[in-house]
Amino acid sequence: MKIEQRMTTNLITANLDMSIQDAQDLMKSSGVSCLPVLDNNWHLVGIISDKDILRALPSPVTSLSIYETKSLLSNLKVKKIIRKDPITVQRDTTIEQAAKLMVEKDVQWLPVMDGTKLVGIVSRTDMLKTLLEVFGATSRGCTINFMVEERKGVLDQIIRDITKQGFNIISTSVFSGSSDSTKELRIKVSDGELSKLRETVAPYAIKILETSAD
Repeated sequence: MKIEQRMTTNLITANLDMSIQDAQDLMKSSGVSCLPVLDNNWHLVGIISDKDILRALPSPVTSLSIYETKSLLSNLKVKKIIRKDPITVQRDTTIEQAAKLMVEKDVQWLPVMDGTKLVGIVSRTDMLKTLLEVFGATSRGCTINFMVEERKGVLDQIIRDITKQGFNIISTSVFSGSSDSTKELRIKVSDGELSKLRETVAPYAIKILETSAD
């Protein structure tokens, strides 16, 4: 899956000469927590988030009144506090690549580019929603987590047996096991009895870790 399938394309942007107060008001009215910042040629030059604005605010123990604080933010420009040269991805970047980059660089947002043109933005929330889909968390069904021996073809055998029993598989996930010779499998099906699903995977399971139905 490509990042363009999950990015937000209805972009709300700021410019370098916008005041911090205007940027904060724009975020609130638009329901966003980050604004890509464009220069006069519509090129991406940075991003500004609600956290950046909070850091620019006077200390809570300041003697400034709320009106003085608003005046300060109205006179302070976005270009003074933006994070320049943000980490970006191209629109054909895979979800996996983008997620790995967000973790490695510890960023909350990734502007999405088509060459040098800004075409979207993806957030960690977008990634979490995708993760929920991968796990089948948005669908009702039965889930089983179990440990299996790490060997070629075992997952294929398990899936074949589950489908032979008439189950409709929603999602299958593979995780590292407790040792190099094991893997943890998580399988969710949309129909059928949990007890029958348990019986089906039992011949392959070193240990059944968890079962649930929703």
